[in-house]
Amino acid sequence: MLTLIKNLVAILKAHFGIKSQKGVTMVEYALVTALIVVVALAAFGTGGDLEAGLDAVFADIKAKLEGAIQ
Repeated sequence: MLTLIKNLVAILKAHFGIKSQKGVTMVEYALVTALIVVVALAAFGTGGDLEAGLDAVFADIKAKLEGAIQ
């Protein structure tokens, strides 16, 4: 995930011609914020039931972590 963000930052730096580190942190924060928004929308997009949406998201995370541990 961090590699994805770093790649996106590199692409944006190259596209906009950013030569210094100023503003790069802001871009990174914007990308992380966008990711959080996408996860939140996915959680809330399950019929509008917040509790059911969050349960589904965390159940999916739990299943993936348990699968990774085994």
